[in-house]
Amino acid sequence: MKSSQNIFTAIFILILVASSFMSHAQDMQEQFKEFKGDASKWQEYTMFKHHELDQFWKVVTDTLNMNQRNLTQANNRINELSSRLDSIGIALQETKAELEASEEVNSSIGFLGIQVNKIMYNIVIWAIIAGLCAAIGILYVMYSNSNKVTRSTKKEFSQLATEFSEYKEKATKKQISLKRELQTAINTLEDNRIKISQKLGYNKDSSTIS
Repeated sequence: MKSSQNIFTAIFILILVASSFMSHAQDMQEQFKEFKGDASKWQEYTMFKHHELDQFWKVVTDTLNMNQRNLTQANNRINELSSRLDSIGIALQETKAELEASEEVNSSIGFLGIQVNKIMYNIVIWAIIAGLCAAIGILYVMYSNSNKVTRSTKKEFSQLATEFSEYKEKATKKQISLKRELQTAINTLEDNRIKISQKLGYNKDSSTIS
């Protein structure tokens, strides 16, 4: 913005200087015509009075000196504006470099001690999150399957333990029943043996008496 204003100022100064030169040139031309018109003529010669010639020369030198001063001032002003433009250009370059550095810093982020582009950083982070979610899902499925297997195994073991307990109870009852039957059979045999022995002994005694 300032550079545009300085350029416009330099152009305006050049226009003023040019206008001043043109104005002074026109004035000098008019004065020269007037000076020439007042001069005396003899044949093909034109005669000027010394004091009028000195006055006209003074006007010419004053005009030239004033134009020279204006030109010098204009050149100084132009040089000043050019220096300012150079300074502004350098400042713009520095500002541009700082802006680019700032944009680079804003577009990157430190990750594990390395400057990484934010887009790449976001992709990596979301990839890690997606991987963790997938791992959690897989672990949950594995846990659910393992839990189902564990519950099924516990249920089967419980059924097997119940069946074994029932079988053991039945076997114990059957063993007790067999022992009782065996004892009954033994007792019956013993009773029969005694009866037979007694009967045989009675018959022996009877034969002896006869």
